[in-house]
Amino acid sequence: MNSGLAQLMQMMPIRMVSQIQLLPKAEISKLGDSAFIVDNIANPDSDRNEETWKFGDRTHPDFKKHPNLQEAQIKLCEAYQLPRNAHEQRVKIAKRVLESAPLAADAYCLLAEHQAETLKEAYTFYRKGEEVGKKAVADPNYERRIGDHSHNEKPGWLQYWDGSYLTRPFMRAKAGAALCLLKMGDYSDARQEFHLLCDHINPGDNQGMRIPYLLCCMELGPNYYREARYVIKSRPIPMSVNTFTLALIDRIEGERSAEKNLKEALAQNKYVLPLLQSSERGVVPPISWELRGETEAQFYVYFFGKFWKKEHIEWATSVAGGKTVEANVVDKKQETKEMWEKAKSEFLKENWLEAVRALDKVTENLSKDNDIRHSALLMKGKALLRLDKHNESAENLLEYLRIKPTDISAFSELAVCFYDGSKYAPAYWTAKHSLKISKDQNYISKMKKLIEVIKENVPEEKLKLCGVCNKLSSDGKNKVCGGCKQIYFCGKSCQTTSWSSHKAYCKSPNDQPTEC
Repeated sequence: MNSGLAQLMQMMPIRMVSQIQLLPKAEISKLGDSAFIVDNIANPDSDRNEETWKFGDRTHPDFKKHPNLQEAQIKLCEAYQLPRNAHEQRVKIAKRVLESAPLAADAYCLLAEHQAETLKEAYTFYRKGEEVGKKAVADPNYERRIGDHSHNEKPGWLQYWDGSYLTRPFMRAKAGAALCLLKMGDYSDARQEFHLLCDHINPGDNQGMRIPYLLCCMELGPNYYREARYVIKSRPIPMSVNTFTLALIDRIEGERSAEKNLKEALAQNKYVLPLLQSSERGVVPPISWELRGETEAQFYVYFFGKFWKKEHIEWATSVAGGKTVEANVVDKKQETKEMWEKAKSEFLKENWLEAVRALDKVTENLSKDNDIRHSALLMKGKALLRLDKHNESAENLLEYLRIKPTDISAFSELAVCFYDGSKYAPAYWTAKHSLKISKDQNYISKMKKLIEVIKENVPEEKLKLCGVCNKLSSDGKNKVCGGCKQIYFCGKSCQTTSWSSHKAYCKSPNDQPTEC
């Protein structure tokens, strides 16, 4: 986003795509809940259109040295047109492209997003993409650029985003590697990568890497606050990530400008302080947000709220005129009623993200023995599954099943949740257990089909992972249930957790799990 937009932003609300986003698997990556939104930031739609790369069926000057790369980009557009959760098909196209164009960095980005099963694997693919992308670009000034600390573009230097089509795949891979480092908690190395991207390679920051850059500086603590100030002031866009974070740093370091900057931040977005006061972080950060709106506040508090300690929030409250969180929260009973109605409406309209946000309020406000809360847990689990937030979905469904242990619809959703999240052992056994608690032929047929799919496509050793958590025991040797001799557990804790559903299937005597 260009700095020239700052004045426009002050005059009117602008919707922006979140720049550090944890998107669901169907939207971005096989890594599911662990994935950053690398694809959407660094692969704008205009860059994923076949026509963008055809240039009237001629070889573009940027590809004269590597004409096969132009054809590779056209082929990769076939992958981009597939559904985002078509992981196997996208991987096949990427591998096919690499056979003829080994310098196709975007192919490695696809492998990172759709083949990697861990962040470490994704990071390795992104680094390989960065390596081959750098070779393809062959920028003679690259090392000089990296070593230049004036952070200015020199005459004759390559414009890395707008100057060459060859540079974009390289930058996508480098951004992907940086975001993986951040997600893995390697803030120091991630900070260095974001610094190179934002200050040396692409000062215009078309990729939106300054927000994760700032996040790294804050994670690294006081020694990096000076650099955090620089990140904010180098592109002083009036948004909460900048205004509230600058005020916080000022307060921590005892700067006189702290109160002035906080007042400006409070004027820029009135929703941030109530969220900080209430400690509401939310399950899912907003996919897009509107400057000065509630979604921007949700985004800020989700990623940066943890840096605001109790004393900082109390200071901000006093600067705001002493308004406490109680003054900002509507009657809980009325709010819950409104949120429950909204949740049902959004769920029926398949607006899953909005349904989840409303259900967050419902489950938070009601006691654990409340029937509406129980229904909200089930609905929330289903909505999160549609968003491919598998871990959160399973958490809500399991909590619901502890209350309603014979609800076959919840079992069915949970089995699919585990399967889509590549937790095949729990998926298999959830489906098997569900067959023992229902006579509904529709659900039984669905679960039998899922069991067949798993048996046909999943290696046997994967079904020997724990039937609850899908992991190996600390010694690497899971043990089979002593009763049925079929399901494997990583330890006694998971076996006990599973017993309420497994006992109908198991042959263990005395209604107790037989030791593995």
